[in-house]
Amino acid sequence: MDFYGNKAPVSNYSHLDDIDLEQFYKASKNNYLMILCKYRKDKCRTKWHEEVTMYGICQRFYPPKLDGHSVSSMRSLQIVLAYNKTDWTYGWNYMMDGFSIFYSPEGELVMDPMTSVTVNSRIVPVLLLQQHRNIKLGPPYTQCHNVTDDLKYFKNYTKKNCHYECLIDSIFEECKCGPPYFPRIEGIPMCNFSQHVNCVAKQLKDFDYANCTCLTQCSELYYQKTVYYTEIHQNFRNKTAKILKRFPDIVLASARISLPDPYVK
Repeated sequence: MDFYGNKAPVSNYSHLDDIDLEQFYKASKNNYLMILCKYRKDKCRTKWHEEVTMYGICQRFYPPKLDGHSVSSMRSLQIVLAYNKTDWTYGWNYMMDGFSIFYSPEGELVMDPMTSVTVNSRIVPVLLLQQHRNIKLGPPYTQCHNVTDDLKYFKNYTKKNCHYECLIDSIFEECKCGPPYFPRIEGIPMCNFSQHVNCVAKQLKDFDYANCTCLTQCSELYYQKTVYYTEIHQNFRNKTAKILKRFPDIVLASARISLPDPYVK
């Protein structure tokens, strides 16, 4: 629907249907340099894994699990990235410049904007995550989900994973295809450009999750965040000033995250 409640016309993008969307995502991804990454005291620049998502090409970090001799405590992840600010665009989801960091418990792979923080050259978020577990009594006292492995596309059941699976099935049914960031299913072809614009994008924007049957798990792990903002340390700015002066379009973005356990991404 447009602003006046009229049904929006279907746009004709068939002349772009020869574009391979997966290759398009990879070819149009932002270039950036991870200058620093430290998890606890270890370097982690090479520990990130590239993934195609609905937000574009993203990097996912799986902190290593602790061995039996490690002491459980708060752990910190610190990253500093350099990016070209002239590469930034609002995109389809009206993003700010810089980066978005998504976080979630182990096994929950959905990237939810409600559990994210924005990182750019103007502010340095310092994020403290506190882990909580909500245990429900179950029937007949409360309705909750107590099976952990009954989803088709996810190894672990969470309410967010269930909702996302519901969205996936709806798009498969309505659009007769799958975008490159959905699981590849036999018999479901990859969407072409016009299918993505005229069907998938509309489903992503307007999908009603109230039509999905997704209960909260009976034992729910979640994170409560506290965030405050600071600036990049002056010593680090001094070290990089000469390099950045030669490239005025390049800026730095930094974030520090305190993790309650090794199962946060």
